[in-house]
Amino acid sequence: MKLLKFIEAVLNCLHLAAELLEWLEKHIPVFKAFALIAG
Repeated sequence: MKLLKFIEAVLNCLHLAAELLEWLEKHIPVFKAFALIAG
């Protein structure tokens, strides 16, 4: 039972990481523009 909970937690973390990466990829142009302005 504990193993199932552990796997579930890992999958949740991976899902969150994937969503975060997807969000970052969508906003990379914004970050690049900001870096150019700030730099």
